Order: sequence, then C-alpha cells, then structure tokens
Amino acid sequence: MLRDLSSSGAGRKPGIAVALRQSPGPNYLVVVESPNTDFAAGTLVELSLPDRLCLGEILSREGNLVIIRPEHTLQREALDDIRKNWKQVAPLAC
Repeated sequence: MLRDLSSSGAGRKPGIAVALRQSPGPNYLVVVESPNTDFAAGTLVELSLPDRLCLGEILSREGNLVIIRPEHTLQREALDDIRKNWKQVAPLAC
C-alpha cells in the first residue's frame, strides 16, 4: 500500500495497492496498480509492506513504476511491540 503523506487530516487521500518489484540498492522499485495516480517525484509517502513500514520520498516515476528512497523503516514486529507497550502506559496528567 502506498499513501501520499503531503495531504493531511480529512483531505488525506486513500492509499493505493502496489507490488514490490525489487530493491535497487537502498531504494524500492514498486509497481502501482493505477498509472493514473498523481504520485510525482518529491512526494512524501508511506509504503506499507508485509514485513515493514517505510516513510520516504518518491525519487522518480515512469508510468506505473515508482522509485522510493526510504528515510525511515520500521519492522512490523518492532512496530507491534511499540503499539502494545504504548497502550500500557497511562497518559500524563497535565
């Protein structure tokens, strides 16, 4: 799933399905389902893969092929542990 992070709140666009084609070096090459989406170079995105969540930037795009440079990557297992422990901590009283 690929989601545009440049729009926020109620205006946030829904994600679109992608397939990971390969990882050229540190970057990801993904195929988007619809070539008519407006993911342009420079767009900040969230790439949701089965084993990890990546935040990054689109470097280039040609048709339905997109190259993404990840800035931050979290393994799903670690993210699940963070979520579980976060819920156990009581909110701070201000």
